[in-house]
Parts: sequence; structure tokens; C-alpha cells
Amino acid sequence: MISKQQNLFKEITSGEEEICNTSIRSGQVIEAKGRSVIIFGNVNSGAEIRAGRSIYVFGNINGRVFAGCDSPKPNLERITFFGGKPEALQIGNLLITADDLANATFTKPMVATIVSSTINLSEI
Repeated sequence: MISKQQNLFKEITSGEEEICNTSIRSGQVIEAKGRSVIIFGNVNSGAEIRAGRSIYVFGNINGRVFAGCDSPKPNLERITFFGGKPEALQIGNLLITADDLANATFTKPMVATIVSSTINLSEI
């Protein structure tokens, strides 16, 4: 079951990823159950992405992203992004918020993964 708003997704043949070729605006919620999401654009403040697997943003994250929502192995999922000031990042049941990040603004490409039962953010 995939929620699609305004035809934002272009499904590819493998069936394991969903591709969005535009930025996600405030108030938009994108959900891809059982799949990874690839965004070619930004995730603006107030926007939300929920993916069953990993999330790859070729742009900035300023909204909320939730990866590994229904993954059998969320510790293998990841969130990658070019920069921004995320409101929340979640992988599986582990969540970090803007407060946890001390309202950090990222200016370099980053990857969020699970390491020792915590979300680890590192530069790519």
C-alpha cells in the first residue's frame, strides 16, 4: 500500500524503491510501506516521509523522516541527505529530534545509521 500525492512518485521496475522527482512541501506526507524512498529534492519543514526501508534524499532535510518503519531488520536501514536542519530522524523505533541534535544545521552530506542501539550521524 503506497500513499501517492499529486503523482509525486514514479515507480521503477524493481518494485523495491519509490522515486520522487520533486521537493516535498510542508503538510505533505509521503508513505511507502515495505519500500525505500529516493527523493530528488528537499524535504521542507512540516513535511513528512515514512518509508518501510531506507530513505535517500538528494537535497536537504528540514522536515521529519522515518525509515525502517516496517523493516524486519531496521539496523540495516539508513537515511542519507545532503544537509539541512531535520525536525526528526527515525530509524526503526529509534528517534532523534531537533532538540536532540541541538538544532544543528548540516552543511555536508550525511548518513544516519543504527550503531550500538543508537542513531549515529556521520559525514559521507
